Amino acid sequence: MPRRKKVIYYTVPEYADTLLIPIEARQDSQEAREQALEAILAKMDDDSDTTLDADSFADGLGTDRLVVVEAPDSDGEKTSRKSKQTIDRELEPIEVAAAEIARFSLVRVGLQELQESAKPYISAIEALFGSAPLTSEQIETVKSKEFAKTLSQLATAKVEYDAFAEKAQAAWEILKPVLVVTEPNRGNTAKTPDRQR
Repeated sequence: MPRRKKVIYYTVPEYADTLLIPIEARQDSQEAREQALEAILAKMDDDSDTTLDADSFADGLGTDRLVVVEAPDSDGEKTSRKSKQTIDRELEPIEVAAAEIARFSLVRVGLQELQESAKPYISAIEALFGSAPLTSEQIETVKSKEFAKTLSQLATAKVEYDAFAEKAQAAWEILKPVLVVTEPNRGNTAKTPDRQR
């Protein structure tokens, strides 16, 4: 019988309690995230689906915002899955390290993108701590839904980055020797010149 693919589940922090996207994949990857993103966009366009609507992500949604979660298994299914995992070989440390670096790269890029999105709000935020009255434009900015959502997402991304940074650094120490290959020291094979008599 052909081997059935493993299913992993994605959600987004804002809808973690109601949104669960199953994707057939052995592990978290950019390709799997793109499939999950397409499924979410389809839900947003589906009038019969009340989980999401066209305004659910007013400031946009990217693969970096997706979070992998555990499957909602029953006790029996959990036991069966654990048995299947026992048969499958466990990943070697270097394979785990590669997956950690790939995941961390998405977190890092996501944080940078959110930092760029938040830059237009810096002047308005600084004005909040000044004594001068806010301009009408600044008032409109800080009262907007996008303002609060962007700052919230930025804070969440920074927390996620800090949580992954140390783990990713340890993973890099494992993976680095494979990627950084040094050339052999050719000087060791050179012959010593004969001394003049």
